[in-house]
Amino acid sequence: MRSPIWISAGVALALAPWLGTGTLSAGIPDDTSGPEAASSGADPESTAGKTARDRPEAQRVTVEVATSRARPVTREVLVQGELEPLRTVRVRAEVRGRVEKIEVEKGSRVEAGQVLVRLAPEDRVARLRHVRALKRQRKAELDAAKALGARGMQAATRVAAAEAEWESARAEEARLQLEMDWTRIQAPFAGLVQARPAEVGAFMKVGEVVAEIVDDSELIAAGEVPQLSAGQIRPGMTAKIRLLDGQELDGIVSYRAPVGDDGTRSFRVEVKCPNPDRTLAGGLSAELRIPIETVAAHLVPLSLLTLGPNGALGIKVVEAGDRVGFRPVRVVRTTNQGAWVTGLGETARLITLGQGFVRAGEPVRVMVREAPLPRSADSVADAAG
Repeated sequence: MRSPIWISAGVALALAPWLGTGTLSAGIPDDTSGPEAASSGADPESTAGKTARDRPEAQRVTVEVATSRARPVTREVLVQGELEPLRTVRVRAEVRGRVEKIEVEKGSRVEAGQVLVRLAPEDRVARLRHVRALKRQRKAELDAAKALGARGMQAATRVAAAEAEWESARAEEARLQLEMDWTRIQAPFAGLVQARPAEVGAFMKVGEVVAEIVDDSELIAAGEVPQLSAGQIRPGMTAKIRLLDGQELDGIVSYRAPVGDDGTRSFRVEVKCPNPDRTLAGGLSAELRIPIETVAAHLVPLSLLTLGPNGALGIKVVEAGDRVGFRPVRVVRTTNQGAWVTGLGETARLITLGQGFVRAGEPVRVMVREAPLPRSADSVADAAG
């Protein structure tokens, strides 16, 4: 029992001088100590807190980098719509009568003023002859009244009454002549006869449809634009119209609705385009592209887009000194080749491989990408319908 106690006491007495000098800790290795710490006199605790930003060259992450240059890109509003004829009119009978003759067939082309349907004049010819004879009589009576009045042999009131009867006869003649003209129902403008419900022998009432004429000399590509894009569209702007068969037409914005639809909050937009050979028909599906502005943008793969610490969308790049940088970007348009973005400046060194292993401010080793970045046409669009 006494032997271990005496041994412990002896060991304590032997170590006492060494513990008093404080040199025991100096002999223990420290992971944070090294040539740099010794030469600079740095505190071991601060040395242990070094981050990846101070990695030596041998420990830096290698990233693949490609240089991207901005290109002028036209931003467009994209609208899905359809072609409509410039105008469509239902020609109606202005007088009642029986259809006597059909001058045109359904599907035929007509010129402005061409007769479509003739109605039987019925008794209008006889009534017109009667009123013309009456008009001649009224004219003779008026002349006689004026002659007598000039000699003081006719009262002024009688002269005025004769003049009124003369004017009434003239008005009745004009009315009957107009009715006769209306029995020849004419095309109001040049176009295509889309429908012709009138048939020989049918009795037409006033206001009944005789034929439907379509003016397809010009077409209107119409669609609905969301409220976010509607304010950027104005009449007079140029537009491109693309049909399902790939055919492209040039047009001009002719109308943008001043009030949006209550249900969809969208605004109707119309684009006029010529149709000189009349080969295009209304009802065809059409894609409208209306240029809004030209911006400098980069076409980058979608895989390069990432979120920053504050949730902002951006891309990691290599800045001066081969350090990682994070640049917030705005996506102008996505395509099957990538995304057009702004916010990268004129030129940027994009990290195309290894961006998930580095953080902003960290030094990296750069390996230049050999394959080029995707390229596309110099126009982009905002989908709007």
